[in-house]
Amino acid sequence: MKRIFIVIFAIIILIPSSYSISISDSVDNKAIKKPKNFYIFGLIPSRAKNIYGIALGPVGSEVFCDKPYTQTVDGVGIQVIGQGIFSIFYLCFGGHSTFKTYYKSKNTTATRLALDSLMFVMDTTLKRVLYNGIVLSTFGTYSNQINGVSISAWMSMGTYVNGISFNLLWNSITKVNGLSVGLSNDALILHGAQIGLINRTYDIKGIQIGLWNKNRKRSLPIINWNFKE
Repeated sequence: MKRIFIVIFAIIILIPSSYSISISDSVDNKAIKKPKNFYIFGLIPSRAKNIYGIALGPVGSEVFCDKPYTQTVDGVGIQVIGQGIFSIFYLCFGGHSTFKTYYKSKNTTATRLALDSLMFVMDTTLKRVLYNGIVLSTFGTYSNQINGVSISAWMSMGTYVNGISFNLLWNSITKVNGLSVGLSNDALILHGAQIGLINRTYDIKGIQIGLWNKNRKRSLPIINWNFKE
């Protein structure tokens, strides 16, 4: 008889607790939605995990600051307006001061350490969007990384460009592995070439062609270079 009471008592205790656990799991699963993938075509900005094909919208998904993952676009990204339209605020409020600090620095060792530290932070920080392919925009992009070609009628800012960044007015990229073309080109690290009226970089392994070319080695008109590490 005692055993029967013990079994009944255990059932009374365990059933509600197991029920509450299942309810909790159900709520958690509904709250945590997995990001979608778009195939062939996807609208941006969006919280999609991957877009394979054409990503089209007024601006890129970089506008989302709270995504816990990186959105990858494999194909063509078309930003009808582009975040470059906000570049005027960047210039007015001193956003370009980081580049100026490196360009003016005379302490090579300290600057090199600071640059290494900056690149470490950028390498370990979650990227909002990664483009593999072509990015087209009217006023330009503000991207974490572009592996391919970026083209606009205004400007582009970003962390990495592995390929070509062609913007009529201005390129402001932390590290360029490839070619940067515009009236004004800025890069902290350049492995490749800059072509424009004014070209500036700190750490260069490549060539600069323009009216005025500045790097940590020297400043020269028409052409400047450095091919040593």
